[in-house]
Amino acid sequence: MAPELSCAWAQAAPRPAADAQANLNALEAGCTAGQQALRHQAFAGARRYVTTAEQSGGANAPVRRRFQNRNLPPSNKNARVDIEVITGLAFV
Repeated sequence: MAPELSCAWAQAAPRPAADAQANLNALEAGCTAGQQALRHQAFAGARRYVTTAEQSGGANAPVRRRFQNRNLPPSNKNARVDIEVITGLAFV
């Protein structure tokens, strides 16, 4: 099983949406071509969520969102992109 890619962050000020988008880009770039294909729609959905949150003043914790491609085969149901905001405000 491949290791899980993640980008943890903690900071005193709310996380800027631009930083979150850069993190999503870096995570996607860290995936193999096959992993990217399984998560293409998921990354797009996560990016839309960050943009929408920014436009509405940010995302207040707690946030736990899971994004997946539609119609994944059963063997790939765990292929997803998660966004979690544990405390505070993010994506401003």
